[in-house]
Amino acid sequence: MIVSDTLTTGQLVSMISYTGQILSSLMMLSMVFVMITISRASAERVIEVLDEESDLKNGENPIYDVKNGEIQFKHVNFSYLKDKNKLAIHYI
Repeated sequence: MIVSDTLTTGQLVSMISYTGQILSSLMMLSMVFVMITISRASAERVIEVLDEESDLKNGENPIYDVKNGEIQFKHVNFSYLKDKNKLAIHYI
């Protein structure tokens, strides 16, 4: 088209530039859809953590008021699993 004088060099450069801008916008739009999908999966994981029920329960007579701020730990065990044989902390 340039050789037959129906399209000038400036018009060709403009067409290529506009085509690049349109493709760039379409790529950004597709990235928005990808980000929305990733954000949704992340939000579901956060909600799953927030909805988790604690396995820790208060004893028979819990103490809620500590007058002098002193706390004592006697024979405390802790496990990440519910297996009493695999303790992370043993008799503190």
